[in-house]
Amino acid sequence: MRKTIAALLLGIVMVEPDYALAYIDPSAGGLLVQILLGGIAGIGVLVKLYWGKLTKLFRKEKNDQS
Repeated sequence: MRKTIAALLLGIVMVEPDYALAYIDPSAGGLLVQILLGGIAGIGVLVKLYWGKLTKLFRKEKNDQS
């Protein structure tokens, strides 16, 4: 499987042109930064919402019967 993926990536790199006549204006760069920061904030909110459930999985339960 890894060899197949490596061969596919090598093929893409070989077909890719050496140069690109492209321009990314400042508003597109700002949009990319907003998308990245929004994704990070979303992950933070999900972790905060499910923190109790996550810690419950790893917490040892105390047994009252000795």
